Order: sequence, then structure tokens, then C-alpha cells
Amino acid sequence: MIKNNRDTPGSQSTSAVAERLFYYSEVYMTSSSFKKKNVAVWFLLILLISLFIEIFIFNFYSIYNNIRINNLLSQDITKKSNIPKDLNLNEFSRYTSLTNDAWLEYKDLNTQVKTIKIELEHSRPNAMFQIFYTTPSDPNYSEENSLVSVVSPVIYMNFNNGTTINNLRLDLTDKAGDSIKLLKVEINPPYELSFNILRYLFVFCLINVSYFLLLLMRKYKHEIIKYRYYIALIVFSFLVLGNIHGSSIGMWDNYVIEKMDDKHSTTLIGEPRSIRSDEWLVQTPWFLSQTQNDEFFPIRNDNIRSDGQNMLIANVPTFSIHLLARPHFWGFILFGKDYGLSWYWMLRLMLLFMLSFELSMFLSNKNLKISIIGSLCISLSPAIQWWYNTSVVDIIIYVQGAIVSALYYVRSDGRKWVRIFFVSSLTLSITGFILVLYPPLQVPLGYMLLIFLGFILIPNIKTLINNKFELIAIIICILYVIVSISTFILESIDDINLILNTIYPGKRVITGGNFDIKELQSYLISWLLPYKDVTFSNRSEVSNFINFFPAILLSFAAIYRYETQNRKLIITLFIYLLFLTSWLILEYPLSISKITLFSYVTEKRLGFIVIGLISIYLFMWAASIFATKKPLTRYVSFLICIIVTIIYYISLFQTQMHSYLGDILSWITIIFFVALNYFLIRGRLYIFTVLMFIMIIVSGATVNPVAHGTASIYEKEISHQLMNIKLMKPNAKWVSVNNNVNSQFLVALGLKTFNSVHYYPDFKSWNILDPSQEFKEVYNRFAHIKILLTDEKTSFKLIQPDLFQVHLNVMDLKKVGIDYVLSQGEFKSEILQKIYYSPKDNLYIYQVITY
Repeated sequence: MIKNNRDTPGSQSTSAVAERLFYYSEVYMTSSSFKKKNVAVWFLLILLISLFIEIFIFNFYSIYNNIRINNLLSQDITKKSNIPKDLNLNEFSRYTSLTNDAWLEYKDLNTQVKTIKIELEHSRPNAMFQIFYTTPSDPNYSEENSLVSVVSPVIYMNFNNGTTINNLRLDLTDKAGDSIKLLKVEINPPYELSFNILRYLFVFCLINVSYFLLLLMRKYKHEIIKYRYYIALIVFSFLVLGNIHGSSIGMWDNYVIEKMDDKHSTTLIGEPRSIRSDEWLVQTPWFLSQTQNDEFFPIRNDNIRSDGQNMLIANVPTFSIHLLARPHFWGFILFGKDYGLSWYWMLRLMLLFMLSFELSMFLSNKNLKISIIGSLCISLSPAIQWWYNTSVVDIIIYVQGAIVSALYYVRSDGRKWVRIFFVSSLTLSITGFILVLYPPLQVPLGYMLLIFLGFILIPNIKTLINNKFELIAIIICILYVIVSISTFILESIDDINLILNTIYPGKRVITGGNFDIKELQSYLISWLLPYKDVTFSNRSEVSNFINFFPAILLSFAAIYRYETQNRKLIITLFIYLLFLTSWLILEYPLSISKITLFSYVTEKRLGFIVIGLISIYLFMWAASIFATKKPLTRYVSFLICIIVTIIYYISLFQTQMHSYLGDILSWITIIFFVALNYFLIRGRLYIFTVLMFIMIIVSGATVNPVAHGTASIYEKEISHQLMNIKLMKPNAKWVSVNNNVNSQFLVALGLKTFNSVHYYPDFKSWNILDPSQEFKEVYNRFAHIKILLTDEKTSFKLIQPDLFQVHLNVMDLKKVGIDYVLSQGEFKSEILQKIYYSPKDNLYIYQVITY
């Protein structure tokens, strides 16, 4: 392949034109004539651009769907006569499912349908919702004529080409005991165009701030790089002082409605994500429960499970030696729940961005544009944002922290205290990485970390210790690692054994090969994920890093010859990436999978997280060569783009991603991503950066809401009632019934809770209720636990791998020491005394009477 350093005579590259326009705008913006006469014109222009974005960009999907359903009859069938099956309707217009096969059926619709909109309130977030329909050619209900979605307040079911429907059946739930209020069912509804004034002003400010930051960066880029950590500290402090975070804690407003003050709103911009239940329903209540505990951030929280839950292995803030390696939890310890939650979200985001920037500078040979876009590609990627509150993000932060610390340690030769700082941060990063306990990512990223550390430290082995102070620091760091891990094991070994012997997640042995390689490019649909739910999986599971693996794979041989500084590191990373890819498509011998520990590595986490991340690292390296060396001719670039187009076509049109996007959006997506590939391999860095920045904002920055405080939990009428009882009876034990959400609400308030989410099985309680262990396979698992009171014998039922249901005989409440009941709906019993009722939430508080 021949290097081509210039365009043909008379031509001018798109990026050059863009650079020239930016230059003239900068000159004009800084000119006296602009300052004196045209400030109003500038702001009017930005107002119009922001208005265009608010109306057309944020409403793109609505506009697109309105075009799809044009000329189709729109009708509201909510009040149309329907036939219920196994559903009980109460005076509050709420259905209660009597079996796990309850539905509503609408007959004789006989209309063409492209979209069905369902609005509902459901007692179980993230439950599966399914519709069945019959057509003139197929008069029977079948799985082929059905659509599935995850429950949310508003559900859209789309038919790509339009379907004539005769009868429609809504399977509201697949579990008995669920409470559902059907608010609206509409066929071919006009999609409403939203206008959010806060979002509009936010976009306006963002454009202005971004542009002026670009001006500042061009003029003061060396100063900004020099003082980048001071700038990051100022931004971080400002956000924490404002209690700003990205939690979907606002979802609680859909389940506990009655507020103390209607002015309190946790969500400021965006929408809380119901699919992120592992955040707002599990992890965040656990965080908050630690702040409400009588003991100061205990390792074992006695408010969860009968014998307490180990919060170290649950990755929750604890006041222990391990806290040093978990700086994102320091805010909870120092400042309490509101500032602590903001500290947690913002510090992780800052660490992701800053560490990714440092790594990008290293891999791109200090190319500023590539480093900025590379750091955004990681910190705001769909893979990070959809999994933000999980171990995924912690592990990536620790890995990058260790790499950057090692890099600066060897570069700081002769600066004693600087080297001591970086060896300390390296130690804390490695310790934190070990303590996370998530093998599906720890194993493959652990190997990647060893590759980086090997090529950074081994060439500098003779200068790793230069004086006695550094030697003492290293010894102290090693002792910290030993003590930290030893105490972790001593505190957790019994609980870890319980986890390893559960039915779910249990002992999984994976040998590779169980992955459809066409799905590796799932990032192609990432731009639509924040705005449209998926029906074939869920949005978190299909999220990916936006990367250019196919183009880098095809061009690697041509560009590798230009690498001079990190040749061994880059080729090793590339070979490792090929091995990881082979693990997706080939089944390896069991012995190899166990020796390498890849027996713990699930293919989806490997494909979407690990391969995506390493592809981003190689993209940072390759982009600098594309930009500076121009290694590929125009013809070779076109050939690569043609192959990439074929790969994208197969990935979209031969997977369920096609049904998600449809024909038009699939082709638009392919064209956009192929254009990105072309500008990348042609070294047109400026326009590539602009387009990539837009893609990152659209697909990643809009995933999580901008939220404030914790009012969605603590500023509720029922919360104050519960806390008042806690003041009088601090050791009272509670149970939440008829709902698998409210138990975590109790946990967040610091109440001793019988059921909730258990990280590992509570055999002490279950053996009391099931002395013969008849149902052990049901409750021997990580699980959400739903309790239904009954007058019949206590029994257990598995609902899904991480959810089981206990039909608890009301008289057994005393057996397990329960003092109070929080019930979704009324339950009458001689041993239950009603002490509070919220008609708006349909919540009852009962005291268990003891004779």
C-alpha cells in the first residue's frame, strides 16, 4: 500500500474546509466588530440551532413514526369491550392477576396496525409484557404472531410493514399476584412531539460552552493540558455541591407516588431508566441503607437478611481498610447520602474521562484531538453508560488506573515523592481490581492489564527502585495488598462459598463458541437505544463500545509498519484481540478454559465489553497513524470501506437488529458508520472528530438522566410514616408483600427487612419456613424475593432465575420474627392490625399482633 500525502491538484479535503471555517469563525468571534455589533446575532443563531435540535433531533423517532403511520386510522380501544382472563378488577380500576397466564382480549378490531401504544402501571418493573394477534391469513394466536417488551410506563409495539389485525390479546403479566392498572391502549397513535424547556436551555448552554471551550483549547491548549487536573477538580466540586448525579432513582416516583411536596423532583433532565433496575432498585438502595444504619457503614448490614448481608462482596461502601481502594465511596463516609451519591457518580465519570485521556495520549503519541475523542469514546460510551452502576465500570477504572500509574511511575524517574504517589495509586488500583469479584471481566481484562504492565515496567526494571524511600513505599504497598485481601477473604470466605454453590449464578463452566459473530457490531444500533426499547433483548445487554474493529483488522498490516515506539505492545494487544475473537466463535477444550480461567468468561461480556474496549485502544493508536502518515491510498481506503459496508450489512440485515431499526434506518446507519470509517482511515481527523462527538452524545450522554438528590425515596408520605415507626421501634423487623419493589424501599430507609434482594441465600430464614428443604433449589440463589400472604401452607415458587415468590402463611410471620407488614393492597387477618393506609399508593402498614 502506497502512502498518499496530498490530495489531487485543485481538490480540498472536507476536513480542511471545516478547519478553515472554524479558523474564520474564531477570527470573527474575537474581532472587535463581533464584540460590538453581532453578539445578538450569534446568540440568535445558537438559539435557532438549539431549537432545531430540540424539535427535530430529540423528536426524530416520533417524526419518523408519524411518517410510518400516516393515513392509518388512529383509535383508542381502552374502553372498548374486552374479555379478561384470570384477572380481578378492583374499585381502583386495577387488575390483579390470579394466574401466570392472565390476559385481556379485544375482538373484531379488523384494522391495519403499524404501532400499538400501551400506558400502564405495573407492580413489577422489568416484567415481560407480550401481545398476541390474529390476522386474516392466520386466525390463531401463536408465538410467531406476537411481540414482547419489558414493562415500562409507556410501551410501544411496532410492526415494521403494517399488519392487519383481527383480534388482539394483551398478556399483562406472566406471574400470579401482579397488580396492573391499564391506563390506555391506542392503535396507530400519533407520536407526540415533546418540547422540554430545560433540555432546550441545556442544549443552548452546551453549544455555547462547547464552542468557547474549543476556542479556549485552541488558544490555551498547553495551559489546559498542564492544569487539567485542577480544572477537573473544580468541575467535580461544582457538580457534587449541586448534588448532581445520574441515578434513575426517579423511577421510585412511578411506584411510590404520594410526595410530601410536589415541587420535589429528583430527575432534572432526561428520563429515569426502568431497565437499570440493578442500579435504582438494587445497588442504590444498598448504598443508602449503609448511610441509614445504626452502625457506621458496617461490613455486615444486619438490616438485610436474617443474619446480615456482607456488603464488601456486594461492592457497597463500608468503613474498613478496603475503603482506601474504593475512593468513589468516600463521599458517603464523609458527607452522607445526598452528597455521597453525587460524589459516587461524578468521581467515577471524572476518573473514566481523565484516565482514558492519559491512556489515549500514550497510545496516540500525544495527539490531543484523538485523546479527547478517545476519552469520550470510553467514558460516555453506551457500554459504560448502560452499565454505569455495576462492576463493569469499576473494573475498567481500576485497570486504566493501574496502567496510567505504572506509566507515570517509570516516567517520573528522579522525582521521589511523585513516584511514591504513583506506586500507591498503582497498589490501590490493583487492590480494587481484585476486590470487585466479577470474573467475566476480571479474567480477560486482567490479562490485558498484564500485557500493558509487562511492556511498561519490564524495560525499566533496573530503575524501578532508586532509593530507600521508594523501597519502603513499595514494601508498605505490598503489605497493604496482603492485609486488604487477607481480611477480605476472612470476612467473606463463607459467603463466597455460598455464592459458588448457588443454583444461580452458581458454577458456570464456559468453553467459548456460543456467540453469533454477526452481533459483534451491536454498536450500530446504539444511537437509537436511549430513545427506543429493544424487543429481542434489553438495552443494557446489547450496548457496546462504538469501535472500528473491522477497519483496524483490515488495515493493521499496512499501518503497523509506521509504529516506532510501542511496536511490541501493539502487536501483542492485536494478537490478544484475535484470540478473544476466536473465543466467541470456537469451542476450546475444557482444560484450556479452566487453566486460563476463561471458563468464567461469558461470551456476551467478552464480545461487547472487553473486545469493544481493546478495539477502542487500538483505534486511538491507529487514528494517530492515519492522521499523520496517511498510509492508505484512496483506492485501498475505498476497498476497505466496501468490505466494512458488507460486514455492517450482514450485521444489521441478518440479525434482529434489522427488525429494531427497519429498512430506512438500517441504511442510514450503515451510511453514517461507513462515512466515519472512511474519514478515519483517510486521516480526516477534524470531520471524523465532529461526527464521532455527535454520535457519542446521541448514543451515550443521553442514556442516564441528570438528577438531583434522593427525594424520590425520602420525601414521600409513606417514607415519613415508616421512619416515624422506626424511631419508636428501631429494631422492628419488616416484610414487604404483594410487590417485589417495596422491599428495597424499606432497605433504603434503614429498616430491618425480611425480604429484599439477597446477594446469596438466607438459609437461616428459609430453613425455618422449609425445614425439609423441599424448595431449596428455588431459594438457593441470588434473588429478588416477593412475598404473598396466604392462609394456605407456606410454599416457594421460582419465577425467573433471579426472582422467586414465597406464598407465606400469615401465621408464619411470627415464626420469622416479623413485626410490621408493608402491603401493596389490603390483606385481612386476625393477627394484622392496620395502622396506616395510603389510598394514592394503595399501600397499607400493618402491625403483627402477638398474643
